Amino acid sequence: MHDLQPAINYMSQFVTPERMAQLERVAAARTRYLTLLLENVYQPHNASAIIRSCECLGVQDIHIVEQHYRYRANRDIALGSSKWLNLHRYGRAQTNPFAQAVKQLRRRNYRLAAMTLRDDALSVEQIPLDKPVALIFGTELHGLSDEAHQEADFLVTLPIQGFTQSFNISVAAALTLQPLLKRIKDEAVDWKLSPDELAQLKLDWLLKSVREGPNIFSQFLETTRLAGQVE
Repeated sequence: MHDLQPAINYMSQFVTPERMAQLERVAAARTRYLTLLLENVYQPHNASAIIRSCECLGVQDIHIVEQHYRYRANRDIALGSSKWLNLHRYGRAQTNPFAQAVKQLRRRNYRLAAMTLRDDALSVEQIPLDKPVALIFGTELHGLSDEAHQEADFLVTLPIQGFTQSFNISVAAALTLQPLLKRIKDEAVDWKLSPDELAQLKLDWLLKSVREGPNIFSQFLETTRLAGQVE
């Protein structure tokens, strides 16, 4: 990757020092060691709550399979949180979008953990964290597909102490992520973004934070290119 620091330095002059410090702080806490794979989640309030929880907890990527339902966010719940995340969508135009999502995650060295109600599932505390983990959550009504269960490296469940059989999916996502994020930090796992990923994220966020950010950045690139030609 090209050195992005000159571009970051240039764009940072268009935000306040306080805003830049906030971007630096939030980016430093981001992780891709944990991610979510959502299979056909269709309720906008659930989709929005999951996005918001991931953004607040520092999980940068969400992988979304939209084979049967389009993933739609409710603005009043998401509160713009999707702006700061990377949403990877696998839609109906693809042949077997779930398989495509799994292929991408495998390529990035993720193990797949299917969130289920099955009795033989592991607890959140038992999930191995020696490799990155993608947590798979299914549709609100029917849960995960058989394919998701078959593809998973392990099954995971949350304990239920009441009469109700399951948690709301957005609540389940938050309850699962919170202890796992604590574990990866406590267990000295290399959970942070790489320097290249961190630089790219800061630049992306600067472009979103500055009015006319993409246009200003395009002008910077053009000026830099012309300067290089002169040299």
